[in-house]
Amino acid sequence: MGLPDYEMNPGLVDDENQLILRQIAVKVNPKDDHVAHMNGHLKFKREMAGVLTPEALTQLTIHIEEHRNEYSTSLQQMAMVGQEGGGGMDTGMEQNNPTLGAPSMNRVQGPRMGGYGGAQQAPEPQGAMSA
Repeated sequence: MGLPDYEMNPGLVDDENQLILRQIAVKVNPKDDHVAHMNGHLKFKREMAGVLTPEALTQLTIHIEEHRNEYSTSLQQMAMVGQEGGGGMDTGMEQNNPTLGAPSMNRVQGPRMGGYGGAQQAPEPQGAMSA
């Protein structure tokens, strides 16, 4: 049997906002869409600033910060996975996070250091006379 309609469902931004308004603690789920939650909570905070008690405002601010921390952690984990390699994509972009457009360092080749390797001769300065 499902939940009655009148019960709040943590995980839904609007329901979380109502629970926080009632000063009921809401935990952040690591699987939440943190950007959508932060935006929804910030909009609620702006619109309800005059109605929220100081305690609810503090609770909402802490909850938003928890989403921010979870989001930051997930970005760091994606970056770590990208640095470890993990696949045969030849795009030069991080495999697991192409939307950030970060070039993959394992595909970057810089100039050779230490002179003109191999059988190449250094170019003669212009205006120099050959013997």
